[in-house]
Amino acid sequence: MSRPTIPALLAAWRLAPDHVQLSDGASPDSLSAAERELGVDLPEELKELYLSTDGVTLDRGDLTLFTARGSEEELGLSDATATYRAWDWGLPEQVVLIGSDGGDSVFGVWSGKGAARAIVVQGEVSLGDPAMAVVGTSLAGFLAAWTAYYLPMVHGMNAQVLAVLDALQVPEALREGESEFDDEHVQALLAWGSADLPDDEPDPYARPVSVAELEALATTSP
Repeated sequence: MSRPTIPALLAAWRLAPDHVQLSDGASPDSLSAAERELGVDLPEELKELYLSTDGVTLDRGDLTLFTARGSEEELGLSDATATYRAWDWGLPEQVVLIGSDGGDSVFGVWSGKGAARAIVVQGEVSLGDPAMAVVGTSLAGFLAAWTAYYLPMVHGMNAQVLAVLDALQVPEALREGESEFDDEHVQALLAWGSADLPDDEPDPYARPVSVAELEALATTSP
């Protein structure tokens, strides 16, 4: 399988308008403003996505990506990380939150100096050291895997879901429509989306990844 890309992911999402909510792309100025407010350079893969759609929602909320700037009612890339830190989530300064799963997990990308790719981390609430796991070594790979899990689980194998799975080239062995959460299936899809995951069973609490490990991974070219 070829590595998932942002254009391929966007094309697949557009095949399921009943299940994936996209919007107009963010302007380059709004992304630049978010970078200034955050004090970091956003990964190129993240900017590529946001220039095409300023936020994404899978229709049950199993994935929501923040808009670039946010509003009084909703968090954005520019303020989500600071807000969660104020809520005592242990997040290192190099992580920029990009969204949530609608439950207890948030997702962020590593934006440290010298990053060569968009490493995606899953974060959980932690009053001490950060509780994080790597769930993608590319943003497109993570999003493709998450989509391939949740659309069939929520909607079954309807025509739009099948079109998305076909467009993403999801292997037949990884296509399921179970209605209950399945750790092993999620892990198999994450490994499909990012073949070089450092942990094939990512777990923020049992095996949290360290800041040093994240930096080493992010600065290594794929």
